[in-house]
Amino acid sequence: MSEMIKTSLLTNQSADSLLFLEFKTRLQWMSSVLLYLFISISFFIFLWIIISKTPGYYIFSLAVLFIFISALELSYLIAITPSSSPLNQIFRFTFNLLNASNLYSLNTLTLIHLTLDFINFLTIIVVPLSTLTACLIIKNKIENSTQLYEQTETLKNFVKGASAMMIAGLIHMQL
Repeated sequence: MSEMIKTSLLTNQSADSLLFLEFKTRLQWMSSVLLYLFISISFFIFLWIIISKTPGYYIFSLAVLFIFISALELSYLIAITPSSSPLNQIFRFTFNLLNASNLYSLNTLTLIHLTLDFINFLTIIVVPLSTLTACLIIKNKIENSTQLYEQTETLKNFVKGASAMMIAGLIHMQL
């Protein structure tokens, strides 16, 4: 967004043109957020369907592994992202730039921050949950070609969902 506004200011475009660029940028960002959330929710529903077919004794093991892997992932992220890290500085710089631009109210900035926190939370839990779900898909012994076909189709759908979530995340990060 800042690049478009800088370009507009440098070329002395009208205020209407600046408003259009701001509206366009907000619409693109919000569309990428909605796309990411829609794909994430759809993928989580797919994972839940697979997990719900799992016997109870596997569910407990799955929950323990999920919590363990998530805790490891969170502790790693906390360890590598102190307040002075480049990643945190980029986020702070961008967020402070939005705040200083006076284009966004405090409520809007709070909503943007909460949205980003929620997306980051989904990103953190999708890795261990999808890894464990993939293990559940392939854990069964295959006895005939029908079971092989069903398992292959489930795995293909799993890969499609994970790929869609990754692509939606990349699109969101670019806007």
